[in-house]
Amino acid sequence: MPRYLIATLTTFTSMIGWAANFVLNSVFLNAIDDENGRWIIFIVLACLSFLAYLFVMTCVPDTSGKDVREMLRIILGQEKYDQMERDLHKEHDILYSDIVNKDVRKEVEEK
Repeated sequence: MPRYLIATLTTFTSMIGWAANFVLNSVFLNAIDDENGRWIIFIVLACLSFLAYLFVMTCVPDTSGKDVREMLRIILGQEKYDQMERDLHKEHDILYSDIVNKDVRKEVEEK
């Protein structure tokens, strides 16, 4: 995945995070004024946290100690990753000899 796309997606997810924060604060500030609102907020947040924990433990692959290329291979699959890499090389006229990092060049040439 090109770096410019990663940067764009990072910016987009940050924007979504801020928008969600605004909506949640708008709703929850009104709920705090209610006598039982604090307990309801606590229960809702506890349930959401538990669901997020379950999602991460069951659906998100372990990526510790792996670089971006390895993670993309895990997430996309080897065949899809290779196809995307070939398409990017064709689209941007990148020759394998143009790759600066010797380890990456060696890995690409082996394919």
